[in-house]
Amino acid sequence: MTGWMAHESFSLEREYEVSVSRVFAAWEDVEGRALWQKPAAHLHLVYDRADFRVGGRDVSRCWADDESDAYQAIVHYQDIVPDHRIIMSETVSKAGTHLASALVTVEMCADNGGTRLRLTLQIVGETNSEIFAGYREGWGALIENLALHFEAETTS
Repeated sequence: MTGWMAHESFSLEREYEVSVSRVFAAWEDVEGRALWQKPAAHLHLVYDRADFRVGGRDVSRCWADDESDAYQAIVHYQDIVPDHRIIMSETVSKAGTHLASALVTVEMCADNGGTRLRLTLQIVGETNSEIFAGYREGWGALIENLALHFEAETTS
């Protein structure tokens, strides 16, 4: 036995100056997601499979130029209510080694002419793993990148 698993939960919130339908559409659009869901500019993100629907599954890989092995994320969509919420489970591995599993809830609601998004993650991973810091940093960057995505749409 390798020891106990570690658990962590956290929520992030962000306001966007666009409609709820635009925020939801950004999650539906796999080509757009491949751009704004990269946690950092030096990373590559590729979707090998994308099936955004209840019961659907996404498979993606993320890596830096100096890495030989990519992180693989497999997402299963549990519940999708257009313009309201997305509930998905995610499993992350690297080089065939399971690193973490998470339940991810994305909630969207209209707020002062824009949208308030709340992202909640419930994660389980190896006790000595740095995966929790990676989740906080990565998902934090993701919701900020989404704001930049909307700004770029507005100016183009």
